Amino acid sequence: ANGDLIGLWLDTHSVVKFNRTTGDRTTIAGSGTAGSVDGYGTSASFNDPRGLAIGSDGNYYVTQFGMVRVVTPGGAVRTISGSTSTGSAINGLDCTARYGANIMGIAISSTGDMFVSDNDNGTIRKLSLGTLNQTGTFASLTRPYQPVTDGFGNIYVGSYSGNAVTRFSPNGAASILVGSGTAGGANGAGTAATFNSASGVIRDELGNLYIAEHAGNRIRKVSPAGLVTTFVASLS
Repeated sequence: ANGDLIGLWLDTHSVVKFNRTTGDRTTIAGSGTAGSVDGYGTSASFNDPRGLAIGSDGNYYVTQFGMVRVVTPGGAVRTISGSTSTGSAINGLDCTARYGANIMGIAISSTGDMFVSDNDNGTIRKLSLGTLNQTGTFASLTRPYQPVTDGFGNIYVGSYSGNAVTRFSPNGAASILVGSGTAGGANGAGTAATFNSASGVIRDELGNLYIAEHAGNRIRKVSPAGLVTTFVASLS
């Protein structure tokens, strides 16, 4: 976004922009009060926004309580999937789709498909945009958090309760990339490593993954070869 940083400000339920030089924060969209109203700028509202991804179209895609929203750089907000009626995962078009209340993250593939972590329902949902926006179930995973994609169509997701990072192939086949499934903080290769509530995942341009541990208060680094090391020892 012209060198600026785009983020979510949870306290004010808003999408914000930080000037990279000065650090000044401005609101792109969000009234400051929890809600789910489409609109423009501060006339729109969000309810507990948790996931953010920037599309190739330059728009910002945000997950919140039961919904996926799109925000233009100019601040126009529109709901593209889900509604304020949350519960069991229901696939469907546009706002007929249903999610759990806690949608913890979103990632966008090179083909433009979106993968959404439906934490409450233990599923990764696939959202394909078009004349009608189609939401389906891509894969199942225990309490998934922020996913990330690579250039080959694979998806990497941290499992909060599973204490591991799972890799999904483009067809949805799952394999454990790293993590034994037991809570801990041991470094090592593949499933010899342990995590304590793996949550957010990001990927750098060299193919390394960085995993935030919610309960461990650490950031772990996973090399392309699957070697886990501690990147930040303590966030407390």
